[in-house]
Amino acid sequence: MSPMILLQLHPEFLKPWQYLGNCVKESGLAFEKAHGCDSIWDLALANPQVNKLFNDGIIRSLVDVGGGTGAMIAEIVEANPHIQGINFDLPHVLATAPEHPGVTHVTGDMFLDIPEADAVILKAISKTKNGKVNIVDCVLQPDGNDLFDKTGLAFDLLMMVDTGGKERTEAEWKILLNSTGFTRYNIIQISTFPSIIEAFPE
Repeated sequence: MSPMILLQLHPEFLKPWQYLGNCVKESGLAFEKAHGCDSIWDLALANPQVNKLFNDGIIRSLVDVGGGTGAMIAEIVEANPHIQGINFDLPHVLATAPEHPGVTHVTGDMFLDIPEADAVILKAISKTKNGKVNIVDCVLQPDGNDLFDKTGLAFDLLMMVDTGGKERTEAEWKILLNSTGFTRYNIIQISTFPSIIEAFPE
């Protein structure tokens, strides 16, 4: 948590907030107006201090569930050496998988347990076990009044200023899920900022 707070309090990340009013009046991205570049990643490339804070505050470990021979996670780790890669698959699959620098092969069954990591890749496995997908992310409650509802609105502003993106309301999540074939969903509120979204295919 501390690297993220330090990053947001860094002068380079406070600067785009000064352009928020301009974006409302003229449109455009606050980050681009402040720095003359398109994204956080462009700034991190040009500023080693920002790059370190950014890398410390984001993904440090990544598990590819059903990763096969590990080719994809290996490419990700090669491009992002600060990430510890975990290639997770059944024992007979990994028996012939080659070694990759920065990647650890771990055997197991994804329906029983998944190795702990900052983030998980799920690809080409949505048709197994009824195809349910669990998403842990923000679900905005614009009319809510508790602490986490207000935190969600703060993150919505943060996304807009830093990336030009946004957080989603339940209605917006429904549109996204329906467009990808997940016509049923269930939102589970938990005692923290994000919610758990259980999405089910047609």
